[in-house]
Amino acid sequence: DRAELSALIDSNIAFIHRKERELLDDLTDGMTFSDWIYAFCQRENVRTRNEFKFSIVERNFANFVDWLTDEGKVEVRREFCAKHYFHREK
Repeated sequence: DRAELSALIDSNIAFIHRKERELLDDLTDGMTFSDWIYAFCQRENVRTRNEFKFSIVERNFANFVDWLTDEGKVEVRREFCAKHYFHREK
């Protein structure tokens, strides 16, 4: 019903904002994508040698990073042929 759907939507939005805070906490200015996803995987205890499973983690992480960039919370700079990520100054 409508109340359950509304509660589900609210729960999903809360999850997204919780992940946003966690990812921003994992970010140390100047990290490469590999450094940042490594910090994320350590915190989340993601341990897999399965390439397919890791590709899903990597894709979802990249989507969150793109969203944070689009929202203006993360800045991407190219330095020495690599992308480096920084907290966006307010």
